[in-house]
Amino acid sequence: MKRYLIFALILLAPLFALAQTFERDLRFGLQGDSDVIKLQEFLADRGLYSGPITGNFFSLTLKAVKKLQTQENIRPVSGYVGAKTREKLNQLFALELKDSDQQANTESVAPVSVSTAPTKTENNKLNVLSSVMEQVAALQKQLDLLLKKTPIPPAQTVTVPTQTPTTIFQPTPQSNISSQTTLMETLKISSVNVVPDMTSAKIEWVTNRPTESKLYLSGGGLTSKLFISETGYSTNHFSNISQLVPITDYSFQITAIGNSGLVSYTDDFKTKIPPPQSPTLDFAPRQSFNPESVTGVSLGTVGKLYWKSAYTTSCTASGAWIGEKPIVGEEVVAFSQVGRYTYVLTCIGNAGESVAKNVLISVRDPKPHIIFYFNDIPAETFSGKVGETVKLRWETSNTGGANNCTASNSWSGSKYIGGSQNILLETAGEFSYSLTCINASSGEGRTNTVAITVIQ
Repeated sequence: MKRYLIFALILLAPLFALAQTFERDLRFGLQGDSDVIKLQEFLADRGLYSGPITGNFFSLTLKAVKKLQTQENIRPVSGYVGAKTREKLNQLFALELKDSDQQANTESVAPVSVSTAPTKTENNKLNVLSSVMEQVAALQKQLDLLLKKTPIPPAQTVTVPTQTPTTIFQPTPQSNISSQTTLMETLKISSVNVVPDMTSAKIEWVTNRPTESKLYLSGGGLTSKLFISETGYSTNHFSNISQLVPITDYSFQITAIGNSGLVSYTDDFKTKIPPPQSPTLDFAPRQSFNPESVTGVSLGTVGKLYWKSAYTTSCTASGAWIGEKPIVGEEVVAFSQVGRYTYVLTCIGNAGESVAKNVLISVRDPKPHIIFYFNDIPAETFSGKVGETVKLRWETSNTGGANNCTASNSWSGSKYIGGSQNILLETAGEFSYSLTCINASSGEGRTNTVAITVIQ
């Protein structure tokens, strides 16, 4: 009976070999794949893979395949299970099966030790073993039937010749191995083109085989931010990137994954220098302001000039003010004289360009102007003797359309905005003559006073 069992196992050896061969390439990204499960179990048995048996070909499986390729001197060490790697895997499976059969021919059947907590790998092996044992049982029944039909004489010994198990192995044709090896070795990112702008960039790249491509960007506050190629599975790829910082260094890594393996590319770029923006120049307390228009202010006004510029390195004042100015700032200005004042601010950009802006301020006096004359001579005081007569004349301006002024102190009544009056010096003493005029437009008034001293 033992010999029949051994004979059955020898007959089933090709089934073991066929079940353990890899007939297709395996690549990064496969999920729930039965061949990947078989690969993970094999790598785990050799201590090269420590992850879960999932059938997902991700980073842990990729690293384990690379270890195997390094161990078996398979080039290139890419983690891609192509023709060379499959051939080596099938050879290793065949060697393990041969060792197992030789041991079966020389040893008696040993009790099977069953773990109380089998791993997933062990469960898969037990399932295979159970299937084989069922087939052995079926063969045993067939052998029993044959023995019943053809009895064996007691003195005759049936000897089952010892056979070397034959492994069924179908290697990939040499031409196919050559072409697939070429695919792995030639997968590359053949060209990369970066078109940066001030706050954006377009990165284009070409792979010589169709791939799924990703781009990781760092710099300007970003750390490995992911961008997916907008063309999907293709040979021509691009990503449009926005919200970048001007004049900033960025680095990026492109990772392309396809049936031919995996390849990456790293490079860097710098966003462009934006043109300088013209500085704004404003004057308070005015709320809305056109920088190149004439702004009128009253005499004696104290206010502030405000300015700011962008993408500039320095600013210089000229015209009604002078000197170096910060690119953003403010400055107090006071107007003590009537006139027109032009404030010019010129700023230099990062690339050396100059931009300028100016504001023109007209200073006016909103109050009327009053001038007195004694005997047609402009003066504010006069001295005369009792009995003399003096001519007091006045002129006004900036009355805003008003025609009359008001006299007070030593004279009274309404006075025309321009006129004269003869004054008789009757008694000795000090006498004052005041004239108040109102600007009809602004509503503001001014009073001017002259004095006459009369002596004996």
